[in-house]
Amino acid sequence: MNPTQNPLEQLRDIHLPDTINSWILAPGWWTVIIALTVFSVYLARRWFVRRSRLKLLKPASIELKAIENLTPDNQAITRLSALLKRICLIYYPAKKVASLSGDDWITFLNQHTDKPLLDEVSTKLFTQVAYQPAQILEKSQWLKLVRQSEQIINYIIRNEGQKNTGRIINKTSQDKALKMESSQ
Repeated sequence: MNPTQNPLEQLRDIHLPDTINSWILAPGWWTVIIALTVFSVYLARRWFVRRSRLKLLKPASIELKAIENLTPDNQAITRLSALLKRICLIYYPAKKVASLSGDDWITFLNQHTDKPLLDEVSTKLFTQVAYQPAQILEKSQWLKLVRQSEQIINYIIRNEGQKNTGRIINKTSQDKALKMESSQ
């Protein structure tokens, strides 16, 4: 080094470092972001499927309440059975459900719940009293039959719809059932 040369002249100007991009994240953070996104999509899909599956529960409950308030006679029992059949036609193949009547219909309903809900008295009401001329039921029998039917409807809509999420439930059949329920 030359003694006459000023050492400060050898210094370079101050330079600023490169700007730091705010989106440069460590790979671990990207993993967390991707995992949260996937989990959010999963939850949204699950919520949507559950919501669409339970869409029939409200109109079915409304119609069931209207049927409950009818005079408990053979026509009311027929309407109750028709409601059960319409709901079953949505969740089960029509070949299995449409032709069922009498004891076969009651057996089908009892087999497709976690435990048989319709007892001997209810079976008799659905299979025999419905076809007898103008017979009025006792209020307690009628309310018991309506409650049992409500349990069956809840079970079918909540559980069978869940089992059938792999099989897309026919949207047009759901729409038809909703229209039928709302028109009555």
